[in-house]
Amino acid sequence: MQNLKLLGTAAVVAAFSLSAFGEKVVSSNITTSETWTLADSPIILEGPIYVMDGAVLTIEPGVIVRGQPASAVVTDAGSLIVSRGSQIIASGTAQQPIIFTTAAVDVNDDGAYDADGGFATRWNAGMGLDVFHDADPLNNPLPPYAGWTQDASNGAVGAAPYNRGLWGGLILLGSAPTNVGSIADGVAVGTQSELTDNYFENTIEGLIDSEESVYGGSNPNDSSGVVRYVSIRHGGTEIGEGNEINGLTMGGVGFGTLIEYVEVYLNNDDGYEWFGGTVNTSHLVALFNQDDSFDIDEGFTGLGQFWFSLQLDDTATGNHAGEHDGVINSIFVDSINGVPLGVTNTGAEARGGLPLAYPTVYNATYIGGGAGHNASYDSGRNDAFRIRDSFGGTYRNSIFSDFGGSGIRLDADGVDRWLAGDVSFQSNYWYNFANAGDSFVAMSDAVFVGAGNIRAAEVLNGASGDYAEKRAGKFSNNYTDVDPFVVRRDMSMFSRRTGLDPRPAGLNGDLAPVTATFFQSAAYFGAFNPSESLWTDGWTAASGLGVLRSE
Repeated sequence: MQNLKLLGTAAVVAAFSLSAFGEKVVSSNITTSETWTLADSPIILEGPIYVMDGAVLTIEPGVIVRGQPASAVVTDAGSLIVSRGSQIIASGTAQQPIIFTTAAVDVNDDGAYDADGGFATRWNAGMGLDVFHDADPLNNPLPPYAGWTQDASNGAVGAAPYNRGLWGGLILLGSAPTNVGSIADGVAVGTQSELTDNYFENTIEGLIDSEESVYGGSNPNDSSGVVRYVSIRHGGTEIGEGNEINGLTMGGVGFGTLIEYVEVYLNNDDGYEWFGGTVNTSHLVALFNQDDSFDIDEGFTGLGQFWFSLQLDDTATGNHAGEHDGVINSIFVDSINGVPLGVTNTGAEARGGLPLAYPTVYNATYIGGGAGHNASYDSGRNDAFRIRDSFGGTYRNSIFSDFGGSGIRLDADGVDRWLAGDVSFQSNYWYNFANAGDSFVAMSDAVFVGAGNIRAAEVLNGASGDYAEKRAGKFSNNYTDVDPFVVRRDMSMFSRRTGLDPRPAGLNGDLAPVTATFFQSAAYFGAFNPSESLWTDGWTAASGLGVLRSE
């Protein structure tokens, strides 16, 4: 990607060109506040566009933002990056969502984007709106691939390409704390890059390192703006092997940011990824993304409610619904200035950092690729959760169902905080896992943890005294023998292709009480109220495709 250090000067101003059709092409960074209006829609991102130098970008409801795909002609895919100190105000509505999608074209109208590596892959002024591969994203969303509704469950898609990786993504960078640095004897050491000068700082993955790609700081209340009723589709361009862009990336995003009613659909990497930060989020949808749905790293401590993940039931889609890490480095100390941290360094694999990761999530619904979905992308596993790298956190009043692996996969480097009682799953329903049937037993492949080679499965089952004692009270009121969706299955309303109703039915378990003012009081399990219509109706690709329905 282009080196934005060269563009981040006062001499650089936003550059636009208008075609005869009224589209606005954005080809340079945004350094003064401006508004993208419905009259200008669609907005075409010609490469990585940074909102920087304190600018505020406002996007009106109903605007469509299209990122150019990478090609042999222009190698940098369109992306939108909101740098530290700047803001985005993208506040759509259920009737007029803001949609981020691809500017890839389909000139011959054969249902497949033109991927010949030349100009035909990319929109350019004068071609007309009808040539977009995703021509009408609000009313006729682009499906995962041509003919996807006819493919059998767990079947390969053959030669049909997935509609993923057709632009970059939306990246928010803030000044809230992360734990990427190291501490020895109470002194911060070991910054990650020559561009950073603070223990909390790093440069975000998926972009060329520059001053504008730095995130993190010491302001937990920092605000990156508003992202509300926004659907982010078909992104995740790979800029290097194993280095893709997430649908919504949040680096050090602070508590002052409002993120709610957001969908990431068919991204080539993770749906959402938090790199530290303190932002609270609600009503998030992760639909048919290739890698993890919700990826947490670097000491994230925010709150979440009404998170929904749905994976496709083929062998090329979906990894873990939640891949949850605490920190990327391997530096850990038992105390700072004599104050115990509650985690012991028991070996070379023990990890940690300050702030210790501890998100809390209520009312999640994660539906995997199915119990037969056992050959997923990346790790080859379709577990509901992968817990590792000194992660701690809580899930309550949630539903996890239909995965081709286990409920929880616990890695060896996640054991210390597990033993400290810093991982908690309370008042949740677990059903239909390929490993151990209905159980939420964790299997860690060939990894053994703890003294005497005790498997992670035994940690959960309490087969060892020490392990059982550490988890006492942390896994109360979990239910593993009740299908939360049995009524929907009986009504033929549990198909990812012809329509799935994600509302639970007949669940009488004990709900955990709400413990923070952010959370709404919800007298039900999972992300959807059983007695109300779906909050995804109207504005999401899931709704437009008929994937989610509640008739």
